[in-house]
Amino acid sequence: MFINYCIKNSSIVKNNNIDDDNKMMYFITLVIGVFGLLIHLFLLFFFYSIGLFEMVYFNIASVLIWSLGLYYNYKGKHTYAIYSYTIEVLFHSVLASMYMGLDSGFHFYLWSIAALYILDFKIPYKRALLMSLLFMLLFAFLYLIFNDVNREFEYMHILNFLNIIIAGTPLLFALAMVRELYNNRELKLKDEGMRDNLTNLYNRSYVFKKAILELNKVENLHNQTTVIMCDIDHFKKVNDTYGHAQGDYIIQKVSTLLKESFRELDIVVRWGGEEFLIILHNIALEQAYETVENVRKKIFQTIHIKENSLEKISMSFGIAQLKDSFSFEEVISQADEALYQSKNGGRNRVSIFTD
Repeated sequence: MFINYCIKNSSIVKNNNIDDDNKMMYFITLVIGVFGLLIHLFLLFFFYSIGLFEMVYFNIASVLIWSLGLYYNYKGKHTYAIYSYTIEVLFHSVLASMYMGLDSGFHFYLWSIAALYILDFKIPYKRALLMSLLFMLLFAFLYLIFNDVNREFEYMHILNFLNIIIAGTPLLFALAMVRELYNNRELKLKDEGMRDNLTNLYNRSYVFKKAILELNKVENLHNQTTVIMCDIDHFKKVNDTYGHAQGDYIIQKVSTLLKESFRELDIVVRWGGEEFLIILHNIALEQAYETVENVRKKIFQTIHIKENSLEKISMSFGIAQLKDSFSFEEVISQADEALYQSKNGGRNRVSIFTD
C-alpha cells in the first residue's frame, strides 16, 4: 500500500512532462528504498538480539537515512536518494564486516549499490562508472583488512546466505526494470514509426506492416470486417483559400472526430493528405453503413472551415466488406471505388461497393 501511495502521489508520476527514464528510475529507487528500510529495521532487532550494540546504534541512523532517501525520491530527487543509500550502504558494509567478519556476507551489499549508482541516468556516465569501480575496489579491499575477523555466531552460514539473497534481489530487480524500459522504448519507437505526425493516427505503413497481417487471419475466423475510404470534400480549395495551416487544423479536427466516433477495436488511419482509411471489426454491412452515415452528418454539422464561420466541412465515404474471396488489398480498392461513386454523386454522401 505504501508503494502504491507513493507511485500515485509522487511529483514525478504526476508530472506528465517527465520522461520514461526518470519515471522508471523513480520506481526502481522507490522499491529498493522500501526494501532497504525494511531490511535495516530487521537488522536493528537482529543486532540487538546478539548484543552488538555498536551496530544497533548505527542501524537506527540507517533507518533515518533510508527514510530520508525515500523522501528525496518522493519529491522527484532520486539522485539524492541514491546518494543517501550509497553513503549508508558504504559505512554499513564496512562496519558490519569489521564487527561480524566477511563470513557474515554484509559486504555483498556493495554490489547492489554499485549497480544502482550506474543505472541512474542523471548521474554523468563517467562519474557513475568511476564510483561503481570504487565500490568494487572497496569490496576487494575488505578481504585484505577484515579477512581474519571471525565473530562467534552459531548461524553465521545462514546469515551469509540471507545477505547474498538480500544483496542480489535489488540488483536483479533493477536490471529487470532496465530491460523492461528498453523493451518499452523499442515498442514505442516502432509505434511512432507507424503513426502520422500531424494527427497521431496510424499511417499507411501501419496498414501494410501490421493491419493486413492481422486481417488476413480474419478470413478463417469468418468475422465481418468492413473497410471504409473517405476524404474531405474540396480540400484543395480550403488550402488554396485559407492556407496550409488552416488545412492542417481541419485535418486534426476531422481526425479527432473520426477517432472518437468509432470503437477501440476499430482502426482509423490517415491514408495520405486529406484521405482516411477506417477498418471496422465484427460489424454487419448495414450497421457499418448506419455508423458511417451518422459520422458523415456529425462532421457536416460540427466542423467549420474556420471558427464562427458559416462554411462547413463535408466528407465523402466509400464502404466495402472483406470477404473470403478477396484479399485485403482488393477490398481497399473496392472501398476506394465506392468513394469515387460518392464523389461523382455530388459528394457529402456514403456509398457501398457493389459487384
